[in-house]
Amino acid sequence: MKLSEKKRLAIIVAARQEFIHQGYKQANMTQICDMATVSKRTLYRHFASKELLFAEVLTDIHSEYSNQMHYQYCQQMPLATQLAQIIEGEIEVLYQRYGIKLARMIIAEFIRSPDLAREFVKILHANAGAVNAWMQSALTDGRLQGADASELVTVFNCLYQGYFVWPQVVADAPLATAELKQQQIATIVKVFLTTYASPTLV
Repeated sequence: MKLSEKKRLAIIVAARQEFIHQGYKQANMTQICDMATVSKRTLYRHFASKELLFAEVLTDIHSEYSNQMHYQYCQQMPLATQLAQIIEGEIEVLYQRYGIKLARMIIAEFIRSPDLAREFVKILHANAGAVNAWMQSALTDGRLQGADASELVTVFNCLYQGYFVWPQVVADAPLATAELKQQQIATIVKVFLTTYASPTLV
């Protein structure tokens, strides 16, 4: 990696932390420079404005997770087990790698910037390709039925986000305990499979 690329990456990493802790409006470009160990001149050479830097942070997050996510379909494994593993993976990405704090901060900017809202929706659906591939495999195998893969992904995301995204991001609900999390995952899996599993598997 060239020195210029290293500095650009350092700026993005520092900006992500600053936006999380301070919010978009209060985020300080000087502080970002200090954390990234670059001059303001260097920062503005890469990003002409705070808005462009913020947009790049969101793009970087989206690309990072959408490229990493993959769920392997297994014919021999129960669908309920596989779906539970997918949900666990989604929770790990949102809570550990992405972060509820950043999600809340972006939500706070929705009214100010509809474009930002669209970027956040992209991030929330960064899993679409991975989950879609799994759903398509299960449909082809005859273990799911009744809709195309994209519709199944939409329903799955609505169920998952209803328990593990919107209550925590919008309503500031506490993160579920380990026991409650397992109960909620079981509910999502049961509702989904009751609707879409082939009759012989329900």
